[in-house]
Amino acid sequence: MKFDDAKAFPHPVLRPHSTDYEKVEFQVEIEVERIEGTLAIRVTADYQLSDPDLIALVESGKACYALLIHCSLTSLRTLVRSSEAEIVRKFSHGAIAGHLDITAFCVAERPLRAFRTRSWHSDFTGRTFDIEEGAVLAMDSPKAYWIDTADESHVGSIFTLIPYREQTRGLWSCAPTGDRVEVRMHPVEYEDFRKARERIRTKAEASYFMNGVYLPALVHLLTIADQAPEEYKSCRWYSVLDTRLEGVRPTSEAPGEPLSPVCRPIGCENADRLVDAQRILEGPFRGLPLLKDG
Repeated sequence: MKFDDAKAFPHPVLRPHSTDYEKVEFQVEIEVERIEGTLAIRVTADYQLSDPDLIALVESGKACYALLIHCSLTSLRTLVRSSEAEIVRKFSHGAIAGHLDITAFCVAERPLRAFRTRSWHSDFTGRTFDIEEGAVLAMDSPKAYWIDTADESHVGSIFTLIPYREQTRGLWSCAPTGDRVEVRMHPVEYEDFRKARERIRTKAEASYFMNGVYLPALVHLLTIADQAPEEYKSCRWYSVLDTRLEGVRPTSEAPGEPLSPVCRPIGCENADRLVDAQRILEGPFRGLPLLKDG
């Protein structure tokens, strides 16, 4: 059950960018967080389904909500099913690390004969479909996360990489939509980025790769937070960055040299946010190994 924006199903499916259904939605809010005081991870998915016929299927046990969780680094791949509109799954320390893909579905729990809904597009008027057990009835766009189990306040915890159809090819954007910041890529480039990251073999290489995204994103976030702190101060990403700015200690490159100044808190004027972003990342490309020919 992999998300494919252009996939053709043998029956109507409620999903983003599809006209199979009219005036109804299937959206899932997913939160990935560290369980307080531990290194375990909790995944919470809140399903919002508005089609009455699909809701009736779930309530009668003929369909269910499903969450596909895949972590390539630890080879974890699991499908969680539930009749409840909220799914909570806990993972012990080490079960999830690095790149994490999560996709939400509504699937058939048993065969559905001559099935139809009132919300289908008018093109399906008068038609019915036989749907097999396990078939997808609704799906949301996949969500991508980067889990750094070494430090729960790592800036990677505030970013969510997502495929975004409206994003211009060749560019990516930052959308501070809530607790986490969406890094939006065109679906084709998101898939290329995901595949490239899966080829990374070491944590150091992964850090350099991701810092290529984190560094400009941090500069952007710090800049807009300085401009409108009241607008963003209730967001989790704001508090993480504010904490990291406070945690940066004065440093010097060599004995006898003066200490560099600490980062200024959010809202200060004349702060050098390019330098501050690099300090938050503790030197995003420090120790970068030279590539050898051959």
